[in-house]
Amino acid sequence: MVRRGCGHVVFVSSLAAAFPTPGLAIYNATKSALAGYGLSLRGELAPRGVGVSIVYPGPIRGAAMWADTGLSPPMGISTRSPEDVGWSVVLAVERNRAEVMVAPLALRVGEVFGRSAPAAVVRLAPRLGAYQLTDAMAEALRYKR
Repeated sequence: MVRRGCGHVVFVSSLAAAFPTPGLAIYNATKSALAGYGLSLRGELAPRGVGVSIVYPGPIRGAAMWADTGLSPPMGISTRSPEDVGWSVVLAVERNRAEVMVAPLALRVGEVFGRSAPAAVVRLAPRLGAYQLTDAMAEALRYKR
């Protein structure tokens, strides 16, 4: 792509990159690292005509980790479809967007809060049921270990 002077790389991270959630330390760290790598690479490759985007899915129904748990989303949180993720990848490439969130409005608002006040999110998360949710997810996915 660099030799051709054009192309686009898309990394699929997770909305967890913006939420320092107790119980998901390793998962959050890997998704945050991927996002940081992608954004840095974007800066390096842009002058060479290569775009880089990071897509951040939230809970996705019918596919991936959330669907594998078989759990219902927490009250007030909806899921998005695998097709929404696909369309977000297309949007990222066609518009050369640095970041694209694939999440319902409530989680996108939470993402802004999570990035601007991560320490507050860490304090609030247990009160909002983070441990119950992450423990239930871990239990539901134990068969994959």
